[in-house]
This record gives sequence, structure tokens and C-alpha cells, in this order.
Amino acid sequence: MTTLSEKKNLILNDFKSPIGFQWHITTNCSNYCKHCYMYDEETYADERKNTLPLEGLIKILDDLDSFEKKYNAKFTPFGISGGDPMLRGDLFEFLAELKKRDKHFIIMGNPDLLNDQNLKKLVDSGLKNYQLSLDGLETTHDFFRSKGSFKRTIEKIKLIRKYGIGCNIMLSLYPSNASELIPLMRFLAMNTEATSFSFDIGVMSGNANSMKNQFTAHDIHNLFTEYYLEKKRLKEEGYPIFFLEKSNFHKLINFENGLLYPMVPKNGNVLSGSYIGWNSLSILSDGTALACRKMPIKVGKMPEETFEKIFLGNTFLKKFRRPQNFKLCSTCDFYAMCRGCSAYVYGISKDPFEKHPLCFRNEILKKTNEKDNIQKGPSLDTTFREEWDYISLHNQMSRLPTFLKEKDFQYTYLDLTQNAKEFLANPLAYVKTSKRELNHDQISFLMQRFSDLHNTIRPNSNTTDPIADYIVGCILKDISQTQKSLTEV
Repeated sequence: MTTLSEKKNLILNDFKSPIGFQWHITTNCSNYCKHCYMYDEETYADERKNTLPLEGLIKILDDLDSFEKKYNAKFTPFGISGGDPMLRGDLFEFLAELKKRDKHFIIMGNPDLLNDQNLKKLVDSGLKNYQLSLDGLETTHDFFRSKGSFKRTIEKIKLIRKYGIGCNIMLSLYPSNASELIPLMRFLAMNTEATSFSFDIGVMSGNANSMKNQFTAHDIHNLFTEYYLEKKRLKEEGYPIFFLEKSNFHKLINFENGLLYPMVPKNGNVLSGSYIGWNSLSILSDGTALACRKMPIKVGKMPEETFEKIFLGNTFLKKFRRPQNFKLCSTCDFYAMCRGCSAYVYGISKDPFEKHPLCFRNEILKKTNEKDNIQKGPSLDTTFREEWDYISLHNQMSRLPTFLKEKDFQYTYLDLTQNAKEFLANPLAYVKTSKRELNHDQISFLMQRFSDLHNTIRPNSNTTDPIADYIVGCILKDISQTQKSLTEV
């Protein structure tokens, strides 16, 4: 039987601050997509000429391991991409290294080299999910990529699933393919075994700089509403495919439909939303570090520089953690849960902190009590440790909260394992009607813990909740001690 001490250790392991690591290990690709961000003039030429050998990748992994141990962090998941990772000759040696280090990873690539032999090797490497792209139905998708690409992709979805690997389909949304978003959702649900689907608004980067993006905030509001409604319909019709909510604007739709309420931490911190600067970094095949792959601003170079120096010391990254740098988001009631997409804003204005031109918060008549929350983060001259403490406060995962030992909070947590949706729709109202006594920190903790977004980034999200398990253990221990005391009396 697992002891309480062991249960506590499981929680602490589950609480390790997760850092997503998008790793572009090659520029080799069989496509030249009309909207691909890889071909940006700021990075592509150097990246193409100076791709790191396997030894360089391993040096980076060694550095990341050191960071994990020093700061109680966990890099998960590794998003392995390119180019097409399948075109890198030593891919399976690299994946073996990831497996040896118990690293959770997904692959984002092309369908072309997916055959029985390679998929067997991917399964042996520990791959759980392979992401393919579809940019619309057949004619539109082939226009973006190459003739026959749509049919090849659909065929490979079936082959991927044959080997028990999850298959996510990703769409980059532009005005030229927006009309096919809903038809593609239904096509995938009815005709494929894809396990999930996601989309995001296309960014003006690389090849996409030549594309005319003329969305308005009103357009996006309507498109996201249609997505929400179609997602609901397909679920009611019994289709198992999971429609993800990648863009932060989905939170506004969920709020509008009574499924989510924004909270604003009082310390200038965040609960979720854009992870630039908080817990993500992109690395190009030559080791160049970017705040986001779709925003070609270099913040460092690995393995010459350590992850610690880049992530905790780079001023540009630090600015994303300070609310006062955002021109409008910092005063918005959704600041702590959204912050839009800085890469999109940069592509339009070359200033990632400008107002997002597609934000439709003002179109939503529904308001909150979270008003005028002008916040400020710490100064930019923090030490590495001070900066990490600020980041891990966002994750609320660097240490076990003391209130987890409080009986009232324990019973509240167990109650929410059954009523999370009602709580997330309006936390303050839930607390009031249920007569729970929760402070702001406890509410923020519960919102993050029970949010869909948090659970999707946890590698063990399909296992028993270690916090609930720990709490039950505490309660059973108390009952046992009480019974023992009564027996002795």
C-alpha cells in the first residue's frame, strides 16, 4: 500500500513546473507550403547551413537535465518538428536518447515517410502522438501544400492509428480557408480515425508574409462561435474525436457561454493563456532559441548558452512576464488567462506587446467584476533564482501549498472532482452558493488545477489525480486515528 509520504512525493513530481519545448531538429522538408513560417529571412539561411549534429542535440539535453534538477522543473512535452523530422537521418537515435531520459514527446511532421516500418520504430521509441496538418478540404489543402497531399494525409491517419498512436490534425486559419473550418471538422469526425483536431489563426511569418490576412475581430468572434457550436453538435452526435481549443480566444467564447470565468491573481501573475516567456521555448535546428517559432526574434543560442541563462536571463523573455509591458492586455479582465497571441501581433506591427487587432473582448456584452486590474510584475534586474520563483508561482507547482492540509480545503477539492465544470463557469458564485470559505490564492489554484488546458499538458493526465489520492489518504488516516482514540477511551 502506498504511504502518505509516497503519495506526497507523487504530488510533488506531478507538480514539477512543466516547460514545453518545441524543437525543430531539421530544415529538410518535402513541401514548400505557402504559409510555412520556417522560411523567414531572419533565421532560415543560418539554420539551413548550421544544423546541429546528434552530439549537439545531446549536449542540449544534458543542459536541460541539469536545469530540471536545479529548479525542480520538467520539460514536457517535447514537440519534435522541422521541416519534417522523418527526413533527419539520425532521428531514431535522437528519439532513443529521449526515451532513455524518460522524456515525453510528440512529433509534428509530414505524412510522406510514414510506413509500417517507420511507425513500428516510432512505437518502440515511445511516441504517443503524431500531428499532421490539413489546411482545408482537398482542393484548398493541396493548393497550400502540393497536389495529392490531402489524400496522402487521410491515408496516413488510418495507418498511424493502426499502431495505436494518437493523431492530431492541425489547421492554420486564413481568410482563404476559413469557410472550410466547419466542413473539415465534420469530415474528420465522420470519415477518419483522427483523435483530435486543433486550429489557430495564421501568423504573418516566413512564406505567410505574402498572404493577405484580412480578418476582423468580428470575423474571428463569429468563426470561434461557429467552432464552439459545431464542436458541441459533433459531441452530442457521439463522434469520439476531441476538438481542442488552442487559441486563447476560445476562453472568451467559453466565458460568453457560461463555461468559464476569468480571475486576476493579485501578484501580477497568470493562470494560463499565452505561454511565451512563462513555460515554453522554441529551438531551431542550429540551436537558435526563439521566444516563439512564429516570431523570429532570437533570444539565445544553445548549446553555447545554457537554458538557464536564456530562459531566466534574457530581457525580451522577461518582458512577457511583466504585465505593464502589454499595451492593453494588462488592464483586461482576461489578462491572467489570455494575452492573445504575441506572434500574430508581431507579424502585423513588429511590436509583440501592441493591442491584438483581432481581440473581440469588447464585442462581448457580458462583463465581470474584475475591473481596472492594472498590475505590475517585478523589475527586470532579477537573479535567475528570483525569476524562476516568479515563474513557478504561475505554475503553483514548485512546492506543496500549505492549504492542502486544511480539512475544509480538502473536502472542497474532492467535491470539485465531481463539479469542476460548475466551478469553472463562475468560481465566485460557486463559492458563495456552496458556502465554501476560499481565499483568492485557493480559488486560483483550483481554477488552474481543474482547467482543461492544465490537464492536457500534464503527461499523466489520464491517471488518478495524485492530489485527490493524497487527500483521501489524509482523511482515512485521521479517521483511523480517531477510531483508535475512541477505542482507547
